[in-house]
Amino acid sequence: MGHTAIVFAPAGDMLSVLSEGGPAGTAYGVHGATALAVAGTAAPAAPSPVAVTH
Repeated sequence: MGHTAIVFAPAGDMLSVLSEGGPAGTAYGVHGATALAVAGTAAPAAPSPVAVTH
């Protein structure tokens, strides 16, 4: 699931609020809270295999 959840879960929750007639402010709040929860529980990204030196 990974990055797919980060993209679609928050948008789905936001659309659920709006489709039930909820106010836009609540939908944005739910969207933000869900995005933070998903990002906070996501696995850290793998380090880049290419080292950049200057």
